[in-house]
Amino acid sequence: MTGYIGALKYQTLLFDADDTLLNFPRTERAALRKLFADYGIPCTEQLLRRYYEGNQKLWRMLERGELDKPTLLATRFRLFFDSIGRTDDPLEANARYLDYLSQKAYHMPHAIEVCRKLSQACELYVITNGVAAVQYGRWAVSPLRKYFRAIFVSEEIGAEKPSPVFYRSVLNRIPQQDKRRILVIGDSVISDIGGGKNAGLDTCLYARSARMREIACDATYRIGDLRELYRIVGLSEEKAL
Repeated sequence: MTGYIGALKYQTLLFDADDTLLNFPRTERAALRKLFADYGIPCTEQLLRRYYEGNQKLWRMLERGELDKPTLLATRFRLFFDSIGRTDDPLEANARYLDYLSQKAYHMPHAIEVCRKLSQACELYVITNGVAAVQYGRWAVSPLRKYFRAIFVSEEIGAEKPSPVFYRSVLNRIPQQDKRRILVIGDSVISDIGGGKNAGLDTCLYARSARMREIACDATYRIGDLRELYRIVGLSEEKAL
């Protein structure tokens, strides 16, 4: 790593986990398929969409500070079961679901390649609002884990992104103290881009879809492919080989 430091624009990279490095929708779908089978619920697109919409609404409320993580976890399957006329225990369902989520890690396109190459030149960290047990379970089975110095999980910090408390805690725990050398990379305009900017850091929005590329936000950079980070960080194509 020391051979690259002087020429790099950014020396410390703070990566969001889900939908930036890890393919959460794929993991989520596999976990829900197993959970629905446990309860004898048909795994139809309509029912999956019903769960997705309710769950995503709760996560957006979490980002805005309108509810906390325990409330989200206790509520999402209650809402889903209510919507399909079931009286199953939502806490038990959530516990099973989290266990299934933690067992498998799927990756976003080029994530392993990009992290391997960037780790040779930069210090890499994960910053996530995900459930701690799920995150550590997936990272334990992911080849990405060896490229990261540490994983910072909101549950353990006691504050969710985009809270300034979360970002201050992360900055206090990493060696790099020059904010100009730190870059936040993520797919959330609120948690990653807004939170990073408010912490005084440059940010990079991972906008995978056409819809995301049209979203208005003031990220320092916007990419559609993780390999574009080589250019942004200042790692030449020859050094990224």
